[in-house]
Amino acid sequence: MANAGKNQSYARFKNNELVLNLLRKKEYSATELSKELGLSNAALSQIMSELSEKKLVRQVPCGDRTTLGRRRNYFSLNGDYGIIVAVGFSDNEIHIAFADFSGKLLLEERIRDRLNYDLTIVYETVLRIHELYNKNFKTLPILSVNLSLPGKINNETMEVVLSAQLKKVVDEDKGKLLKIFNGHFDVPVRAFNDINLSLIAERDDEESYGKNLILMHIDAGVGGAFYFGNKIYGGDHGFAGEIGFMPVFFEGKKTILDSAVSFTSIAERLTERFHKDYGIDDLKELYFTDAEVRAEFLKTASVAGHAVGELAEILDVSYVVVSGGVTELDDEYKKQLTEAANFGRGEVEICFSCLKDACIKGAIITAVRQEIIAAISK
Repeated sequence: MANAGKNQSYARFKNNELVLNLLRKKEYSATELSKELGLSNAALSQIMSELSEKKLVRQVPCGDRTTLGRRRNYFSLNGDYGIIVAVGFSDNEIHIAFADFSGKLLLEERIRDRLNYDLTIVYETVLRIHELYNKNFKTLPILSVNLSLPGKINNETMEVVLSAQLKKVVDEDKGKLLKIFNGHFDVPVRAFNDINLSLIAERDDEESYGKNLILMHIDAGVGGAFYFGNKIYGGDHGFAGEIGFMPVFFEGKKTILDSAVSFTSIAERLTERFHKDYGIDDLKELYFTDAEVRAEFLKTASVAGHAVGELAEILDVSYVVVSGGVTELDDEYKKQLTEAANFGRGEVEICFSCLKDACIKGAIITAVRQEIIAAISK
């Protein structure tokens, strides 16, 4: 009898989770939910009643009418259940975003020109989050703070194991960043690898990618993530996908992919060669107007393509998504990267992402899923 009770409780928990995750993407009528989940009307009615009592869902009137002439009611997640905070420390900026329980983006702010982060800017970020929250959302509770971080992040401890950009913050204490945020927010604080979050957003936005793919991100730095068997593959410690550390040959020398093709490395080489400053944020515009900048980018496109092509061949993956600042370059760059990826190999399909701010979107999606579990566990 005890096992039967546990099984029923687990089934109810999973059904609640399934309903809420469906509503995360769009509004559903009760009839549509019953059909989607294979539940009886009575069972679904009980679930929706329970979720409504917890203020996790709300009814949304619609203009559609039933065969009896009544207006059909749809359900959605109740955004007012609480606020999700997402903070991105990637691509030469800090990106602060506020979303509601449904994942709807409500407010965002960027602090630019931050290639390397220090404790001062971390504390300024914490202060700014509080200012924005108190000004705009203080009547709603903060549910969690979710950090999108470049580098190797331990999945269990959420410590920053290795990150060139966050070196000044975590060099002496790998858990320092998490401790700062935990000390200023009385809610769960979570840390994730930024490119893994980006991959979550890519998959959520475009489900036709297939069950296996590689994500390669090229911007201020180079990162990557693997999606195998319909889930992110993180390896034994959550570090899998750091393709920026792949060994490559560039200009006759052995180096790593990040040091060859990232915007940072390109800016450094051009600055040294022509004795004038090249800002990372300027490179995308200069690519179209400066022949030297364009030539440097095209040279790196072949290196990036060859590297990811080798990786795809070794892992037997035929789909690669490229994200980051390089997606804003023209067809010549994209063609050069694609041809290099396929040179002497089987066909690798290269897709250049159109999704903007994927890291933050991935952080919000992940947070909503976590908050759903937390809410129905109470």
